[in-house]
Amino acid sequence: MKDGTAPSTPPTSSLMSFRNMAIVALIFVSGIVAFVFSMCVEDFEKLHVNLDALGLWKPLMASYWCVFIIVAASKVVGKNASKARKAAVVQRMDQYVYEIETSADSSEARPKAVLRYSGLDGEFNRAQRAVNNWQENRDIELCTLMLLSIAVGYYVLIPTIFMFVGRIVFARDYKVAVSKRVPGFVVAQTGNYTAIILLLTFAIKGLTL
Repeated sequence: MKDGTAPSTPPTSSLMSFRNMAIVALIFVSGIVAFVFSMCVEDFEKLHVNLDALGLWKPLMASYWCVFIIVAASKVVGKNASKARKAAVVQRMDQYVYEIETSADSSEARPKAVLRYSGLDGEFNRAQRAVNNWQENRDIELCTLMLLSIAVGYYVLIPTIFMFVGRIVFARDYKVAVSKRVPGFVVAQTGNYTAIILLLTFAIKGLTL
């Protein structure tokens, strides 16, 4: 803009909206998946025979489901933040909305930039924080679940479901208010620590074999 200020909303293409682009991408993805699956399904069936003989087939399939469930939860949590961002009319490149806070205390005379926690801006900030909170832990959680699946097979889906439900509830309620984030967080961490402790238990057991 001429006055140097940023537009209130991101510019949209007149040729193709994001939704139309997503539809085109979905068509390409469907075609690629169908092609690769048709080319590899016979080898996959042979892999099943070989790994099943080694007792590794169920752990592999369990880890596949773990990845899918965690990715699904990640998408839901991200969508939660995306909706809040649009409602607050925040540019995509701005992860948070800040405000300047000044203190009457002489020891803190300098103004500080703090996260805004009121109104739609506050909802977006909290929803985005829910995304970042999980990103700080998600890689190690997924690694833990995949390693655990080798030992427990499909039982690994128990802590995975706890993480799935907990993270979605955490993100949904955190957006409403900071005080509401605890139940979902506890459910998610129940799954997380169940997986970690089980992995540690089997690691200790492995030392005795």
